[in-house]
Amino acid sequence: MHLSDGVADPPGGTRAWAVNNSGAAGQVLAQTIDAPGGYPYCFSVYLRAAIPATVTISIGGQAFERVVTEGWSRVVCAATPAAAAESVRFGIEVAGGSTVDVYGPQVEAQQGASVYRATTRGGVYPDAHLSDDVFSVTRTGCNRNSCTVNIIHDHL
Repeated sequence: MHLSDGVADPPGGTRAWAVNNSGAAGQVLAQTIDAPGGYPYCFSVYLRAAIPATVTISIGGQAFERVVTEGWSRVVCAATPAAAAESVRFGIEVAGGSTVDVYGPQVEAQQGASVYRATTRGGVYPDAHLSDDVFSVTRTGCNRNSCTVNIIHDHL
């Protein structure tokens, strides 16, 4: 699999990548995150292909096959990994002999995708960071959870 950056993206920039699989079998671009199973996760990504191609989006052990065509479209998949899972793998498998442009992969701990949030260098507030390496989530009711995040901002 070969990745090329600097590809034109949906908002008009050049932050997309061309993912070329010149092999005969599907190849996967994936990331595993430390996240508990038993919760719904949504994985969304913008895809396009000059020649229609098949991709398989995976969340944990669940897979969703989609056909990618010429125009940019946001593919959204949701799944709930096994309750015993301590990490979740999210992936995009590109079929053999295909090239697919990829932009804006986003994972959310909910059943549907929210508006895409682009990541930028320095963030919204430069020099701001989380004050703790760990945070705890408290269950307050059925499908209701609470978490407090403390952010530190250094003024120069």
